[in-house]
Amino acid sequence: KEKYDFVIEAKAAHIDLKPDHVTQAHLYCISTNIDYFMVTNARDWQLYKVYKSKNKNEPKMIWEVSLNTGEDIEY
Repeated sequence: KEKYDFVIEAKAAHIDLKPDHVTQAHLYCISTNIDYFMVTNARDWQLYKVYKSKNKNEPKMIWEVSLNTGEDIEY
């Protein structure tokens, strides 16, 4: 059986990232025993690690970048 390294929860670029999106990806990771996930809307990228203990599994953001400059780029 294939083992995946991480999950990506992708939203449309016009949708701001919300805690519900993190929860959705986190629950999927718990059900599939995956330790890392990303949440993105193509403008913002957040990388999380699922920290596991006997009593709970908790996501912690370990990296974040925003590619949104607020300005249109002309080439």
